[in-house]
Amino acid sequence: MIPELSINGKQLSSDELRFDKGEMITLNILIRNDLVDDLEVLLLSVGCYQDYQNGKCNYRLDSRLAVLGNESVLIPKVCLKLF
Repeated sequence: MIPELSINGKQLSSDELRFDKGEMITLNILIRNDLVDDLEVLLLSVGCYQDYQNGKCNYRLDSRLAVLGNESVLIPKVCLKLF
């Protein structure tokens, strides 16, 4: 399985991502299956945290994060597609 991620239309790199307070971002995830067998019953979830840049992170963002759409998606099957 090869995921391709993009944020705000730009291919995601391994660089650290930073966003301003209140900035809206669009996350796109494309999943491709290069295996011979189908992948079944996948759960795709997005997790966010706030890094204070002092060695501490906050994972409890209930009142600081708004998600439009789903935070988790159940994917019944990802099949091999030959081009």
